[in-house]
Amino acid sequence: MHIARYSATHTMTKNPKRICPKPLLRKPARQTSTPPDTGLLNLILLANMVPADVELPLVGEDDQQAFGQFLDRTFPRDKFAALREHLDLGIGHSFPPSYRYTLMREAREALRMIATHQRERSLFQITFHFPWEWIGGWKVDRIRVCESCGLLFYASRNNKLTCSGRCSTARRVREWRKHQSQYEQARKRKGGR
Repeated sequence: MHIARYSATHTMTKNPKRICPKPLLRKPARQTSTPPDTGLLNLILLANMVPADVELPLVGEDDQQAFGQFLDRTFPRDKFAALREHLDLGIGHSFPPSYRYTLMREAREALRMIATHQRERSLFQITFHFPWEWIGGWKVDRIRVCESCGLLFYASRNNKLTCSGRCSTARRVREWRKHQSQYEQARKRKGGR
């Protein structure tokens, strides 16, 4: 038995109705990005030590005893353990707790302004301790505020809207509930055909 071999050009000339299959199109690769190694993740962790709905009031750095009383009133140890541990590291250090608190407050405010593209006030007027020299190494469009919990995060993908899988699920459920009546109507119309 003889099997004939045809080239792609031979089959096209012999049978003009036969269409040569298109080459497989690859989906463009997701553009992922690793966070820069310039301290950005540490600043995000520092800014997220306090939940997004808790305000960080401005406090003077002069009187350490008054600052300690402010911390005990505003951020009790049982509710804000990670924050208080971080601030306690500054006791007897060249960067006292009040300086660490100010850096945390300014990092949170500056990163939120960068993430939400606020331009109504200058970042340079409100922050003095924030490391502005690092910004050149960051992809500032990847600094985002989570749509579910409100915490800051670094988006590894361009289309990432939430900081974690849990927040992503919560966001999808919230969107589904918001449009549930439309989905129900569409399902009934489809079933009625």
